Amino acid sequence: MAPVEIDPAIIRPFDGALPVLALAERTGAGAEYVLGLTARTPGTERRDLGAGATGMYRNNRLMAYADPASGDAVMFPELEVLSPGEGLPDRARSVAADLAGDPGLIPSDRTSAQITEPVVLRGSRASTRRTSDAAEYLAFTRIRREINGIPVVGRGSQATVAVSADGIESVAHNWRAAQIVDEVSGQEIDPRQVAEVIVDDLGELAQTQDIRIESVELAYYDGDGAYIQPVFRYQATYGGGDLPVGRILGFVPAVRAFEQLPITLRRPTKFPKLAAPKPIARIRNNRPTIGRYVVRQDNNGWVTSANSFLAGLRAAGTLNGFAPIDRQYYWAEPRLFTDENHAFVDAVQVALTEVHGNWGLFTTLQNNADFVRLANVPADGYGGADGRGALAYWILHSCEVIPTSADTPTSYDVWWNIFNGLHSALGYRTEMWINDEITAKFGFWAGLGAPMISNWLTTVINDDSYSPTDTYYDGNVQMNQPMGRPSAVTVLGHSDDTIFDTAPLSRPSVLQQWWYNN
Repeated sequence: MAPVEIDPAIIRPFDGALPVLALAERTGAGAEYVLGLTARTPGTERRDLGAGATGMYRNNRLMAYADPASGDAVMFPELEVLSPGEGLPDRARSVAADLAGDPGLIPSDRTSAQITEPVVLRGSRASTRRTSDAAEYLAFTRIRREINGIPVVGRGSQATVAVSADGIESVAHNWRAAQIVDEVSGQEIDPRQVAEVIVDDLGELAQTQDIRIESVELAYYDGDGAYIQPVFRYQATYGGGDLPVGRILGFVPAVRAFEQLPITLRRPTKFPKLAAPKPIARIRNNRPTIGRYVVRQDNNGWVTSANSFLAGLRAAGTLNGFAPIDRQYYWAEPRLFTDENHAFVDAVQVALTEVHGNWGLFTTLQNNADFVRLANVPADGYGGADGRGALAYWILHSCEVIPTSADTPTSYDVWWNIFNGLHSALGYRTEMWINDEITAKFGFWAGLGAPMISNWLTTVINDDSYSPTDTYYDGNVQMNQPMGRPSAVTVLGHSDDTIFDTAPLSRPSVLQQWWYNN
């Protein structure tokens, strides 16, 4: 077994009591707020999706979803109608403060609600001759739950808002009142025991990788179950140097568990297969065809993420009858994206790539071999503009593969060749957690008809796996960067396309980038 490098000295006891809180029954306040807000937009249609869930649609695009039973309520911005604005962070703070003061949305209890520093959604456009200046379109902020100054993380206790020059464009809400039912003493924290639990938590990955624990922080975890409980939130890395870094996020009990915490690296039940040695004939379908390609000989987080994406798509089908065609599920190899792309990544309409990456490249064998450079995609690119391909949406669940014009003036260059019928490429401009909880939710909203780019940006920025304090040193720009900043590149005029919009586009004359800034 490879070593797990951890210094117990970074795990600190807490001077005082750590309360344990029981969560109250759900209310429909968040669902009512989100649905009512969306209904103000002309042309919206309310649809009963079954099982108590409701969707708000405009032009057959999902604008909002609410399910009082699960507590989930989310609204997606329409990117094509946004206008650039100024002073958006101040507007976001003001709106978030109003929401935090609404006892129906944020109940008064022994916890507190803090407004986080806003981040801004920016966009730019480019032709082959010039790139426009970036403009600001939305400011996003989170209402963060805290207990005695310690942040609450997890699937529950969620409240976010994004504001444009015209008003509120996006809201997400899942928040329940809580009351103290127990407590543990912070002096019971045994740093060495916590370190041992963290090492055990990473046991399977440690069989093949040298792992470093970068930080361990005291937090509370709300898994949207029965309790809010004290935990340690840890960050682990492997790889590095001149190669892509693998980053893992995990949670362990501060003293003891009051309910099960999420499994950091669960063992999947279904793994990819090796792709056939000979090209596979492309089959055209009216329903979107799905391809999933996973880095070889790395940790199971990648496989779990790929499986979660398909599970999310299928879960949407239980509400609206959507049935994606699971066409390909393979271990990634360079040939699938280069000389045999028409038989693989360009033979499906929606491709998910689960890989280590960096600017304009990704690995298909661990984090150090079998590189695919976007500049080496064949000259006819991806998509069906010339009748040879089919790809409409390329999702790169990978660190830094899509830098933007905020990061480098050459950010558009590689995409002119790739876009040959392709609608959009979605990914990150900074590093991300391998085991973030993006793909299941993104797949679910996509299957219900949420715009692909808006869905991606909203789902990633709403995931509080990415704490405001999570940063890393980025050698590309020689500065510290925040974790988990999503980005996308698309053909101008197609920012609101959905997974059902798969007709090939022509070679673009103008491309557009969207991203959340630092």
